[in-house]
Amino acid sequence: MKHTRWVVLIFIGILLVSSILPQSMAQKKDRLIDKILIRFFKYTYSNRLIPGFVFNPFITPWKIFRLVTPDLFTATPSTVDIEYLNQTEIIIGVKDPETGGYQRADEKPIQPLFPSEYFTFKLEIPEEIPKDALVYTFDPPMIKRGEKTELKTKLTIISNIPKNVTLAKNLVFRVNVTKWQVASNLWLPPKESRGLILGTLRTGRVGYIRITWLLAASKMFGTGFGWLSGKLLIAQTTYIDIMVKINRFHLAKITPPPPIEIRPNQLVSIPIEIQNLGSHVDSFNFEVNTTADTGIKVSAPPTITLAPGEIGHTSIEVASSLRFHNPGTVQSINIKAYSVYQPEKTFNSTIILTTRGIYISETSWVYLIVFWTIILVGVAIFFYRVRRKLEKICKKPEKPWNLPEEKKHLEKLKKENKEKYIKTLQMMREEYISALLWYRSYQKAMIKKIYKKKISPELSRRIFSKLNSMYKQVFKKKEKEPVVKTKKKERKIPSKIVELKKQPLEVIKTLADKVKKKAERNEKERIVLRIQREQQKQQKKIRKNLI
Repeated sequence: MKHTRWVVLIFIGILLVSSILPQSMAQKKDRLIDKILIRFFKYTYSNRLIPGFVFNPFITPWKIFRLVTPDLFTATPSTVDIEYLNQTEIIIGVKDPETGGYQRADEKPIQPLFPSEYFTFKLEIPEEIPKDALVYTFDPPMIKRGEKTELKTKLTIISNIPKNVTLAKNLVFRVNVTKWQVASNLWLPPKESRGLILGTLRTGRVGYIRITWLLAASKMFGTGFGWLSGKLLIAQTTYIDIMVKINRFHLAKITPPPPIEIRPNQLVSIPIEIQNLGSHVDSFNFEVNTTADTGIKVSAPPTITLAPGEIGHTSIEVASSLRFHNPGTVQSINIKAYSVYQPEKTFNSTIILTTRGIYISETSWVYLIVFWTIILVGVAIFFYRVRRKLEKICKKPEKPWNLPEEKKHLEKLKKENKEKYIKTLQMMREEYISALLWYRSYQKAMIKKIYKKKISPELSRRIFSKLNSMYKQVFKKKEKEPVVKTKKKERKIPSKIVELKKQPLEVIKTLADKVKKKAERNEKERIVLRIQREQQKQQKKIRKNLI
């Protein structure tokens, strides 16, 4: 009874251990109990406890735990510039820490449960890159375990990204390395561990009943890993990130307007067009200057942000100089645009500007209006005063046909005799015209008289004083000059002029006034005689008509 009890306990322990081992192969080891058991088995295996007492007697290999070092793939280089992406070859492989090179595919032994093992590679492209923009190849596309080659592949990427695609600052290309295994017949142990149900194995040890493997491989008593026999399984998936740096390419095109003409003291907004020909969304600043010396002032447009290929519109403010008259000055405005990310790279353009015209400021207009108003008012006052004085001296003749007595007389004639009415009216008109002529000639004579009395004496005094001063200066200069001994012809000065020079100024003035008075009297007499003649002619005509 004692022996049978121990046999039953051992048999149950074998069943439990054999059911745990396949589970460790088919499931993830995330549970706490799994981690504890793995550590326990690692410790006991290193001390040769479990292999000597449990696994060897029951012919259950420890390799079922699959506690192997994973294959760590790396990318060389791991960072690539997008400008050199087409020329760069990226090596994906497993580094050998001892030699510094790459491991060989035939270094590790093949597992008996999984006789076929190989690696495949795939490149995951970011979503912001359009389809068919990148073409990639792996050489070789697949590596098989056990072949006499290095555990590496060469990745080549051919880039054909359109210019209008806006890319992020950096891109991450991810390489997916998948390790595939083909399972053998998992219902039975490996070939080197197989034997008779009862009997002696090749190692010389006594065989035992190995029905526990079959029970663990079934779904009823175990995990059912036997159903995976002959299938392709994913054993390991590794992701390798490759950083692709996107260098900004800054380029802009400035389109200036056609030549513009402005007037002096005018504020103008000149439109310009700018296009972003770079690789990214870019912001452009502007600098504006002019070589003109005419006082023109310019202000740069604000910062503008454009997407790749986008055309933007902005404007430059220009203020012309304060010049009264500009016949036409041609000047240029230089525009410089640069990216805020690369200020040293500039894009230039030129605007041709012509300033032409006449400018009168508002204050000048006010001064001109006030000035001409004062002049017109002064002229109006002058003529008004002259007219008032003339009216006091002589009134303008009235129209005879507007007098009440003459009106009645004309009305009677109009009713009685129309021919006589017409002749009488014509005679009155001629008489009125002659009266107007006399009035105007008399006005002119009186204006001349006023002018001579008030203005001409003053002018004569000024002219005489200037002539006198000039005469004295000339004679003084002649006295200072050295006397040359030459015979000069003596000029005979008229006696009248000598007498005038000897006479004082008052006597000369009185003589001039007398001459003026005589001239005025003669002119008045002529005017009176002329008026009398005209009146006599009119009287004769009237008498003839009456007869």
